[in-house]
Amino acid sequence: MAEWTQYGCKISAAKLVRPGDCASLEDVYHVAHVPDARRIIEDRKIKARLVYDESKLNQTRMHVCWVSANYWSTGSIYGTVSFNFRWADLVKDKQIYWVEAMPAYRPHAYRFLLTDRNPGTLKHVTIYDPKNADGPLRQQGDTWLWNGDYTAEFMIDEDIPLRLCKKLEFIPHNPNTCRLFKSSCKERSQDWTETAAQLMGYLIGTGTTNINDALTPDVGLPSGKRVMTMVTGGLGKLWIKLGGNKPNSFVGPVNSVESAMLIVRSAVLQYGLGNIPEARNLVFMLSNTQLFETAMERLVQEHFNMPDYKVD
Repeated sequence: MAEWTQYGCKISAAKLVRPGDCASLEDVYHVAHVPDARRIIEDRKIKARLVYDESKLNQTRMHVCWVSANYWSTGSIYGTVSFNFRWADLVKDKQIYWVEAMPAYRPHAYRFLLTDRNPGTLKHVTIYDPKNADGPLRQQGDTWLWNGDYTAEFMIDEDIPLRLCKKLEFIPHNPNTCRLFKSSCKERSQDWTETAAQLMGYLIGTGTTNINDALTPDVGLPSGKRVMTMVTGGLGKLWIKLGGNKPNSFVGPVNSVESAMLIVRSAVLQYGLGNIPEARNLVFMLSNTQLFETAMERLVQEHFNMPDYKVD
């Protein structure tokens, strides 16, 4: 019996997915902490890295990107920023290989490798046919299915360009566990709007717009309509954390809109980099809260091409 057989799922015609049934596989996710998410956005890609954990592929020099189909209600153990991709885009023109099961994980994990390498150059993996194999990844025509009762981990044998990211989301971190930073992780206790505020500040402060479409996706909406939840949630938090609701704090000498925009751009960047006291000191150089509001609105309108944006 192949190792993947015990993780197999049953293809069912029932609309309700029950334990052991295959579920539709449409999207996969790469989750990162805020500093790593900033680097991904700067690089315009998720860079493939050496396999370093207890995987059998740590015996090779193979570099991979990790994505998963799982979306945990208890929060991710990998971070708070989710780069979402269409599975069909990542698997296109790739051969699939079974790597291993990870029975020590809770729940158990299963791992596949997606690559276009010559099979003769690969070791430690077994070719996998999703149309015929009885494992946790199945294909029927153009439809892909997976077993969501376990943790699905897919290793992509190349960089993933950010242009393929269809949606960027801010998600909860698991409050008890962080795979990378353990108990020192600062993101375990923050809600999604704080994560969004940090990234909004960084993007506006640096003028980085290459992720705008993923932040305001049009998935499933009529033409011309975009989901603004991630952006407006982050901007609302950024506004409050920088003192927008404390009008008596604005007692500085700056009273022109042009100067205010320069100061606010610098302030939101400092906030995005985690320098919160410095960010507040900058905005409090403005003479009044209305000036802060105007500067913030103009920066957002220009950066996200949202001419109707107003601070709530």
